[in-house]
Amino acid sequence: ASSDMSMMDFDIPYALTFALAAWIEVIAFSILMSIVTWQLLIVVIPAILITLRLQ
Repeated sequence: ASSDMSMMDFDIPYALTFALAAWIEVIAFSILMSIVTWQLLIVVIPAILITLRLQ
């Protein structure tokens, strides 16, 4: 096993963890803001759908 593979073994889980944490933060913020101002759902739901479609 080369040192490059060892780097990949650590780099991929960290990247996935950071992406998942960002996604959870966006969802939590959206839920909190939706409770306070439900009109935000008009913007948030289409934005999430567009983001998922573009990925």
